[in-house]
Amino acid sequence: MSKKIGVFVDYDNQQLDVFSLIELLREKGRVVIRRAYADWVSRQSYRKSVVQAGFELIDCPKVTATHKNAADIRLVVDCLSISYEYKDIDIYVFVTGDVDFVPLINKLRTMGKETVVVAANSSAADLLQQACDEYIPANRLDVIETISKGQLNFEESLNLLQKACEQLKLKGYDKDAQDVKSMIKQKMLQLNPSFDEKDYEDCNSFTSYLQKSRMFINLDNMFGSKSEVKTEPSEVKELQQFPDTLLIKVYNEALRRWGEPVTMQKFEKMLFGIHQDISLKLYGVKNTKQLITGFKDKGLLHTDGSKIEIEPDVRFKLTLMQLKFYHKPEIRKIVISKIISLAKNWDVENKDLTLNELKKSSIDVSESAISRADFDGIINLLKIGGVFFSPDNVPVTSLNIPLHLISYKLNELEDIVLSMSIFRLVNSSNVENSDKELGALADLLLGSDSRTKINEIEKLLDKLEKDKKIIRKKNFWIKFRK
Repeated sequence: MSKKIGVFVDYDNQQLDVFSLIELLREKGRVVIRRAYADWVSRQSYRKSVVQAGFELIDCPKVTATHKNAADIRLVVDCLSISYEYKDIDIYVFVTGDVDFVPLINKLRTMGKETVVVAANSSAADLLQQACDEYIPANRLDVIETISKGQLNFEESLNLLQKACEQLKLKGYDKDAQDVKSMIKQKMLQLNPSFDEKDYEDCNSFTSYLQKSRMFINLDNMFGSKSEVKTEPSEVKELQQFPDTLLIKVYNEALRRWGEPVTMQKFEKMLFGIHQDISLKLYGVKNTKQLITGFKDKGLLHTDGSKIEIEPDVRFKLTLMQLKFYHKPEIRKIVISKIISLAKNWDVENKDLTLNELKKSSIDVSESAISRADFDGIINLLKIGGVFFSPDNVPVTSLNIPLHLISYKLNELEDIVLSMSIFRLVNSSNVENSDKELGALADLLLGSDSRTKINEIEKLLDKLEKDKKIIRKKNFWIKFRK
């Protein structure tokens, strides 16, 4: 039987994406009570998104300068009243970083209730974390953007599939049930409604999607003895093509771990380390050497003895395309200009400017030459770069919180997009501090490998190092580690 959940948000204390919060809590049971406490006159810009998430707004107006605890007191009184009136509420969730709630949490635990606290790491006191049964950092909600409608590439769908399988295993599902495949697909759609197995080559059904996925991840422990998904290589009618995205991922991981050169042995070790159950026979090749020869024939890499090398221009482009962060310079300018124009002139009746609305409106005004992926990718880079701020001037990462831009200057926002592209590239693959690699990066991102453009890239790298996002080690730029 599903557990019943009551959610109490101290919104004066914590502003977060309540849509993502509810989606996360659905894994625990059915949310039957949703209340958000704040001075809703001063929090006017948040009202709509909170109401749209199904919350009852409890107004706690500030009538004196010292009326700081109005929302806290009202929340405690309501919570205790509900605990006596509705004894079937199993889990009480508090969104707050205030240690004053510890006595309430202790009281509920003595009544046999589960308690959960959701709060930002920086503001949640250790005592509050110790008092509750479960503590959830608020930044965990940032990755649950379930409302996103951008098409997933195949590798992203595999990550989604693994997450769905892990969550089902935690819930103790029945492996031998007739509807295991249906349960997995339903869970994937809960986590990201944009998933559609028909987006991928040779996947005309969810069963065929699972068969293809088994080449990359182990699904055997998800199914009981009656699994219809397990497919031996001999049963595959058509040989599959090894994806370029997986090639670049394996190469980058090998490069990050061992540095140059990447040898055949290191590539093979990394390939089977990432995907232990991969069967090269499914791709029509007998061994790794034959696989590398196939990519060599396609012009994606070259070999020198046992050394494998992917040229920087190919490696950087494939990596950024895999991350959905590659945009031609002219496209980048057009998209950023449209985002600035929308944000400056936002006047849509009954709609706050949020990341969700910005994405929708960007597509509505887009030109045929600009894809949805261009808009979504650049908006995501701006988000990572901390460009979007809430009415309280807190960086926005969630989809449904009202926002404004930190700057309306094209060159400033373009520099942020470029910086974040480089930052994500360095995180995925070491970048050598050489004219060859920096020239390839300048040509890719700025449209020219001239000395002037290389200097621009060097300045962006130096700024990222100063901001402690990347670090230079020997002759390479690598991910910064504390």
